Amino acid sequence: MPEFSPTARQNPSILVVEDLESTREFVSFILRKQGYHVLLAKDGKTGLSLSVDKQPDLLLVDILLPGMDGYSLCSRIKQDPALKRQKIILFSALNAQANKLKAEESGADAFLEKPVEPARLLSVIKSLLSPS
Repeated sequence: MPEFSPTARQNPSILVVEDLESTREFVSFILRKQGYHVLLAKDGKTGLSLSVDKQPDLLLVDILLPGMDGYSLCSRIKQDPALKRQKIILFSALNAQANKLKAEESGADAFLEKPVEPARLLSVIKSLLSPS
C-alpha cells in the first residue's frame, strides 16, 4: 500500500486577489494551465478570509484593492503565526521605488510590476514555492 503524507500536496494552491475581473481571469488562466489550483478574490477582505479558510501556498495580491489594500492584507497575513508561511507576491501598475519598498516593509516575498509577463510571473512563483 502506498504511504500517505497529509502534508504532501499534488498541486500548489494560489489565491489571486485582484479587483479587475479581466486581470483576475487572465492570471487564473495562466496559473491553471500550469497545473496550479487557483482561488479568486476581488477584494482584500475576501482575500484574507480565503487565506484563513483555504490556507493557499501563495497569494498574488494587487496593491490597490477596495476595502483593504494589498499592503494591509500582506501585513495581516505575515503577522499571523498560523498564516505567515504563505508566500505573497504583491503586484501593481504603481512601479515607483517607494511602492517596492512598502511591499518589502509589509512582508511581501516579491513585488512585480503590471503588466506582468507570464514567464516572469511563473518564474517568481516557482522560485517561491520551491523547497528551500
